[in-house]
Amino acid sequence: MKLFLPIFFFFSSSSFAAVYGTDTRQFTRNRSIAIMISNTAIEASKQVTNLVNLNTDTIQNNQYMCSSERFANTQSFFVSCTGFLIAPDLLMTAGHCAINFGEERNVANPYCTDFSWYFDFEADSSGRVITKNIPAENIYACDKIIHTAHKSEPINDHVIRFDDDFAIIKLKKAVTNRKPLSLTSARPSPGQTISMVGHPLGGPKISTKGTILSNEAAYDRAAITGFEGNSGSPVFNDKGEVFGILVRGYPAGLVDNPNDKQCRITNHCTADGKSCKVSDPDQISGDHIMPLGLIPELKEMGLVK
Repeated sequence: MKLFLPIFFFFSSSSFAAVYGTDTRQFTRNRSIAIMISNTAIEASKQVTNLVNLNTDTIQNNQYMCSSERFANTQSFFVSCTGFLIAPDLLMTAGHCAINFGEERNVANPYCTDFSWYFDFEADSSGRVITKNIPAENIYACDKIIHTAHKSEPINDHVIRFDDDFAIIKLKKAVTNRKPLSLTSARPSPGQTISMVGHPLGGPKISTKGTILSNEAAYDRAAITGFEGNSGSPVFNDKGEVFGILVRGYPAGLVDNPNDKQCRITNHCTADGKSCKVSDPDQISGDHIMPLGLIPELKEMGLVK
């Protein structure tokens, strides 16, 4: 199965989706959306107390992207997910960003203890990202994972049963200077316009626009541009409310460059997803969005109606 997360020691698999139609990606700012980064990428400053430096590299180097591709020279983390604030001390992300497979409640597993969350990994209009001398208090540690589920599984070599893929994470301290995003359980209908903000390829926040293609039992399928690192990205309806979490997509977002086997280029599909430069032979094209209305805890907490 493919997910929006790079493989490393305990992550099982990886997925990402292509650019659909017109490429609407652009740098953006949103104070309520964070990137999940390995604690090994955070180093205390040797010059100033209570400041940290972030160990990053270009997307070109981290993802073997060709230098001619958009955002190739942008700073990024090799491993990342996206999360968003739903309460002062609660984040929501994709389930596979918090568990390898299955379901857990009230745990501090390695996805919690070995990673932190940072809200300000953003670029200016020229693509410049600040990675040095960041206040240590702006890095938020995970206290525990309240509930995570990643239960999609293959039925055979060509069929996957898609199921829950979400996580609710409690931070060790409340975020006092940022507002939680507005959530809704209502699902947009096919053809409706949606938008997304996240950290594709471990880079700074990028926004993109798209449309709903279909409403399936366990997910909404959309034509909206996503890549590895977008796992957990909030997906918004046309009112600016978060209705779902980006969890996976087809086909591959980066594919082999036929003119240079040493690097990868961006895959492109038509706006309806029916034709792609490189298609997935076993899956219908589109990004999968986990609807918030299918997550009982959010209703129990009074965060969605």
